[in-house]
Amino acid sequence: MAEQSYELMHKDDVVASLQLDDLSGAILKVTPGANPELLPLGGSQGADSLRKWWLRRAVPISQGNIAALLQQEGIPSTQSLLVRNLGLSLSDHYWIKPNGSELTWKDVSLFSNSFRDPLESMQIQHPHGAASTSTQTPAYSPSASLQGDLIKKWLIVDDTRCLLKGNRGANSQQSLNEVLASMLHEKQGFSNHVRYRPVKFTGSAGEQYDCICEDFASEALEFIPAIDVVDSEKKDNAVSTYEHFIHVCTAHGLSELEVRSFLEYQILTDFVLTNTDRHLNNFGVLRNSRTLKFVRMAPIFDSGNSMFWDAHACRSAVTAQRSRSTASARPKQSCSSSSPTAAVSIWTCCPAGTKLQSCTPRTTASRSWIPFSPATKRKRCSWNGSWRKDCQSNMVVLSLLFTGNIPRGVFCERRSQKTRDIPREFMRLA
Repeated sequence: MAEQSYELMHKDDVVASLQLDDLSGAILKVTPGANPELLPLGGSQGADSLRKWWLRRAVPISQGNIAALLQQEGIPSTQSLLVRNLGLSLSDHYWIKPNGSELTWKDVSLFSNSFRDPLESMQIQHPHGAASTSTQTPAYSPSASLQGDLIKKWLIVDDTRCLLKGNRGANSQQSLNEVLASMLHEKQGFSNHVRYRPVKFTGSAGEQYDCICEDFASEALEFIPAIDVVDSEKKDNAVSTYEHFIHVCTAHGLSELEVRSFLEYQILTDFVLTNTDRHLNNFGVLRNSRTLKFVRMAPIFDSGNSMFWDAHACRSAVTAQRSRSTASARPKQSCSSSSPTAAVSIWTCCPAGTKLQSCTPRTTASRSWIPFSPATKRKRCSWNGSWRKDCQSNMVVLSLLFTGNIPRGVFCERRSQKTRDIPREFMRLA
């Protein structure tokens, strides 16, 4: 296994020495430096936490056409792509410097130097910091550390770093939702949000819209995502992630009132917009890169997965599931099914006193779409026949869920993949 030696840098300060696998780009060994306080917050709890931080830093393989680009260029992993671009980002001031290199932060900073598209940056070969065909310092790509699944791209517009975001599908709804969210915040008089603007272009499906916004990090401020904040200190099992995040923020200089007020506003607007994708990577804080003190909460961003943006996909999935269930389900004779499909007839009511085992169709296709209600959960069926009324009252709600008009993760027991403890705390506060 070939290894390469690098220094983890914060601007021009050495943070740690790293041994990286030459093929995969993974961290093999960490040697702490003389400035442990400069370690990334999300990687400050030992070598394993730094490895996880490095892995999170790499662009997701699911983003846009990254997988195709890696295959085309023969690059084995997103971490390897990150190494080729020195781990640089337009969110913070961390990077890796090959041992023996004379590169400085001024040479490589994406905030002050030009940068390349991902495909161009892959052409650069610099195992020891060597330049490409140009005699100048090579340009690197911020796309190697760009987070999220949607296709997106960093641009320089009038010397301002801007992020251009696309959509999943051809209806442009996620981009337009970002613009709508910006308008909502402005109408509320809330200034701490990213201002998204629509960008019109002609694509394969005709006229479409992307959205564009300015980078809120800079040479003076760096973005620290909430996942790094909560991972920077050990959390007591009796404390929620929500409260732990607030605790760490106050320990780094923010007022508790400021943090709580921001989170509560974000919670309410996410609920109004039916945003199903608020997780610990798309909110956080801004930190002064010189003093390492938290300055303020980072502006609200990433509200595109809202306003029932995937309702059509939900309806298609449910229709397909109902078709499969209709073909396979065989309810027993004692059932009195009032639903046209077996996927819904699991919730129909049998004669009072009939045991559940003799009246439930074999399919459980819709079980994950149970309306979330702690008061009635587990009471929809019982052995003494008293379940009939509860079951009938839930039929109306269930019918709404099958239309696809109510988003997953907001009103249903089934939640978004990335949803963690934060939404639970939101509901507790409500």
